[in-house]
Amino acid sequence: MSDDWVYRGHVLSLKLEKVGDMVYEIIHHVGAVVIVPVTKNNEILFVEQFRKPPNKNILELPAGCIDPDEKPEVTAQRELREETGMRAEHIERMTGFYASPGFCDEYIDLFVAKNLVEDPLIAEDTDKIKVHAIPIDQALKLIRSEKIVDAKTIAGLLFYHHWASDA
Repeated sequence: MSDDWVYRGHVLSLKLEKVGDMVYEIIHHVGAVVIVPVTKNNEILFVEQFRKPPNKNILELPAGCIDPDEKPEVTAQRELREETGMRAEHIERMTGFYASPGFCDEYIDLFVAKNLVEDPLIAEDTDKIKVHAIPIDQALKLIRSEKIVDAKTIAGLLFYHHWASDA
Protein backbone atom coordinates (compact mmCIF):
# COMPACT_ATOMS: atom_id res chain seq x y z
CA MET A 1 0.00 0.00 0.00
CA SER A 2 1.28 3.45 -0.86
CA ASP A 3 -0.31 6.65 0.38
CA ASP A 4 -4.05 6.34 -0.24
CA TRP A 5 -6.50 9.22 0.01
CA VAL A 6 -9.71 7.89 1.57
CA TYR A 7 -11.58 11.19 1.49
CA ARG A 8 -10.91 14.67 0.09
CA GLY A 9 -13.03 17.56 1.29
CA HIS A 10 -13.05 21.35 1.36
CA VAL A 11 -11.58 21.70 4.88
CA LEU A 12 -9.99 18.32 5.54
CA SER A 13 -8.89 15.16 3.82
CA LEU A 14 -8.13 11.69 5.18
CA LYS A 15 -5.14 9.68 4.02
CA LEU A 16 -3.84 6.23 4.93
CA GLU A 17 -0.06 6.30 4.99
CA LYS A 18 2.10 3.23 5.47
CA VAL A 19 5.40 3.59 7.29
CA GLY A 20 7.11 0.23 7.74
CA ASP A 21 4.52 -2.13 9.18
CA MET A 22 2.36 0.69 10.54
CA VAL A 23 -0.59 2.26 8.73
CA TYR A 24 -1.37 5.79 9.89
CA GLU A 25 -4.73 7.49 9.47
CA ILE A 26 -3.78 11.11 8.82
CA ILE A 27 -6.14 14.03 8.55
CA HIS A 28 -4.84 16.87 6.40
CA HIS A 29 -6.36 20.22 7.34
CA VAL A 30 -6.18 23.51 5.41
CA GLY A 31 -4.95 25.42 8.48
CA ALA A 32 -6.67 27.89 10.75
CA VAL A 33 -6.34 30.99 12.89
CA VAL A 34 -7.56 31.89 16.36
CA ILE A 35 -7.80 35.48 17.55
CA VAL A 36 -7.67 37.02 21.02
CA PRO A 37 -9.63 40.27 20.50
CA VAL A 38 -8.90 42.74 23.30
CA THR A 39 -11.33 45.63 23.81
CA LYS A 40 -10.42 49.14 24.99
CA ASN A 41 -11.78 48.04 28.40
CA ASN A 42 -9.24 45.19 28.38
CA GLU A 43 -11.93 42.54 27.98
CA ILE A 44 -11.65 39.61 25.59
CA LEU A 45 -14.35 39.06 22.96
CA PHE A 46 -15.65 35.51 22.84
CA VAL A 47 -18.16 33.93 20.52
CA GLU A 48 -20.78 31.44 21.61
CA GLN A 49 -22.02 29.15 18.89
CA PHE A 50 -23.54 25.73 18.40
CA ARG A 51 -21.04 23.01 17.51
CA LYS A 52 -22.44 19.79 16.11
CA PRO A 53 -19.84 17.23 17.25
CA PRO A 54 -20.36 17.98 20.98
CA ASN A 55 -23.98 18.89 20.15
CA LYS A 56 -24.03 22.03 22.28
CA ASN A 57 -23.12 25.70 22.41
CA ILE A 58 -19.41 26.34 22.99
CA LEU A 59 -17.78 29.53 24.25
CA GLU A 60 -14.63 30.15 22.23
CA LEU A 61 -12.31 32.72 20.76
CA PRO A 62 -13.08 33.79 17.18
CA ALA A 63 -11.39 31.43 14.74
CA GLY A 64 -11.64 30.01 11.27
CA CYS A 65 -10.05 28.19 8.38
CA ILE A 66 -7.57 29.76 6.03
CA ASP A 67 -8.89 30.10 2.49
CA PRO A 68 -6.65 28.96 -0.39
CA ASP A 69 -3.89 31.50 -1.14
CA GLU A 70 -4.93 33.61 1.90
CA LYS A 71 -2.36 34.83 4.41
CA PRO A 72 -3.18 33.97 8.06
CA GLU A 73 -3.35 37.65 9.09
CA VAL A 74 -5.95 38.26 6.36
CA THR A 75 -7.93 35.27 7.62
CA ALA A 76 -7.70 36.60 11.18
CA GLN A 77 -9.18 39.99 10.19
CA ARG A 78 -11.91 38.34 8.09
CA GLU A 79 -12.93 35.92 10.84
CA LEU A 80 -12.86 38.67 13.46
CA ARG A 81 -15.19 40.81 11.34
CA GLU A 82 -17.52 37.90 10.48
CA GLU A 83 -17.81 36.54 14.01
CA THR A 84 -17.67 39.67 16.20
CA GLY A 85 -18.45 42.55 13.83
CA MET A 86 -15.15 44.18 14.79
CA ARG A 87 -11.96 44.93 12.84
CA ALA A 88 -8.58 45.32 14.50
CA GLU A 89 -6.49 48.37 13.74
CA HIS A 90 -3.58 46.43 15.29
CA ILE A 91 -3.23 42.68 14.77
CA GLU A 92 -0.13 40.70 15.70
CA ARG A 93 0.78 37.04 15.43
CA MET A 94 1.82 35.69 18.84
CA THR A 95 2.60 32.05 18.04
CA GLY A 96 1.26 28.94 16.34
CA PHE A 97 0.60 25.33 17.29
CA TYR A 98 -0.65 21.98 16.02
CA ALA A 99 -4.21 21.22 17.12
CA SER A 100 -3.82 17.46 17.51
CA PRO A 101 -0.53 16.19 16.01
CA GLY A 102 -1.21 12.54 16.79
CA PHE A 103 -3.45 12.21 13.74
CA CYS A 104 -3.92 15.65 12.18
CA ASP A 105 -1.61 18.23 10.58
CA GLU A 106 -3.88 21.21 11.39
CA TYR A 107 -1.69 24.19 12.27
CA ILE A 108 -3.29 27.16 14.01
CA ASP A 109 -1.79 30.66 13.99
CA LEU A 110 -2.63 32.64 17.15
CA PHE A 111 -3.18 36.39 16.87
CA VAL A 112 -3.90 39.21 19.30
CA ALA A 113 -6.21 41.94 17.97
CA LYS A 114 -6.37 45.41 19.53
CA ASN A 115 -7.83 48.84 18.77
CA LEU A 116 -11.10 47.27 17.68
CA VAL A 117 -13.53 49.25 15.56
CA GLU A 118 -16.99 48.26 14.43
CA ASP A 119 -16.80 46.90 10.87
CA PRO A 120 -19.05 43.86 10.41
CA LEU A 121 -18.62 41.41 7.58
CA ILE A 122 -21.65 39.16 7.25
CA ALA A 123 -21.15 35.47 6.49
CA GLU A 124 -23.86 32.90 5.88
CA ASP A 125 -23.11 30.82 8.98
CA THR A 126 -22.57 33.57 11.56
CA ASP A 127 -26.12 34.79 12.16
CA LYS A 128 -26.55 32.69 15.32
CA ILE A 129 -23.27 33.66 16.99
CA LYS A 130 -23.50 35.52 20.30
CA VAL A 131 -20.60 37.79 21.27
CA HIS A 132 -19.50 38.10 24.91
CA ALA A 133 -16.94 40.53 26.37
CA ILE A 134 -15.25 38.89 29.35
CA PRO A 135 -12.35 40.11 31.53
CA ILE A 136 -9.28 37.85 31.27
CA ASP A 137 -9.39 36.88 34.97
CA GLN A 138 -13.00 35.74 34.62
CA ALA A 139 -12.14 33.87 31.40
CA LEU A 140 -9.37 31.98 33.20
CA LYS A 141 -11.90 30.97 35.88
CA LEU A 142 -14.21 29.73 33.10
CA ILE A 143 -11.41 27.40 31.99
CA ARG A 144 -10.99 26.05 35.52
CA SER A 145 -14.75 25.52 35.89
CA GLU A 146 -14.92 23.81 32.47
CA LYS A 147 -17.25 26.43 30.99
CA ILE A 148 -14.55 26.98 28.36
CA VAL A 149 -13.61 23.56 26.96
CA ASP A 150 -12.34 24.38 23.47
CA ALA A 151 -8.61 23.54 23.18
CA LYS A 152 -7.65 26.38 20.82
CA THR A 153 -9.40 28.85 23.11
CA ILE A 154 -7.68 27.50 26.22
CA ALA A 155 -4.28 27.56 24.49
CA GLY A 156 -4.93 31.04 23.11
CA LEU A 157 -6.03 32.50 26.43
CA LEU A 158 -3.21 30.98 28.42
CA PHE A 159 -0.62 32.07 25.88
CA TYR A 160 -2.07 35.60 25.69
CA HIS A 161 -2.21 35.87 29.50
CA HIS A 162 1.50 34.98 29.73
CA TRP A 163 2.41 37.07 26.64
CA ALA A 164 0.58 40.17 27.93
CA SER A 165 2.15 39.92 31.39
CA ASP A 166 5.62 39.90 29.78
CA ALA A 167 4.86 43.01 27.70
